[in-house]
Amino acid sequence: MNEQDYLPLAYLNAWEYCPRRFFLEYQLGEMADNEHIILGRHLHRNIDREGESQEGDTIVYRQQWVWSDRLLINGVIDAVEEREGELIPLEYKKGRMARH
Repeated sequence: MNEQDYLPLAYLNAWEYCPRRFFLEYQLGEMADNEHIILGRHLHRNIDREGESQEGDTIVYRQQWVWSDRLLINGVIDAVEEREGELIPLEYKKGRMARH
């Protein structure tokens, strides 16, 4: 397997939000900025800095490369929290998560 066989993590959000959107973006390469994407980028700018910080007993690693050879996905996520030896991936999004 090479890296081109892996699905970029960003497309998982597109699939979860709307399978049609995933098809347009991933298969057809059609990506257009709209007001939500532009605002999301603006709000996200403070999290896009690499580094680590400690908040109490939790270490936060920002902008981390992650992958799964089993799931064939890879990409950069916003942060990983390390708490009591457990790693918790974090991804920040504008708005609320859908309830399925």
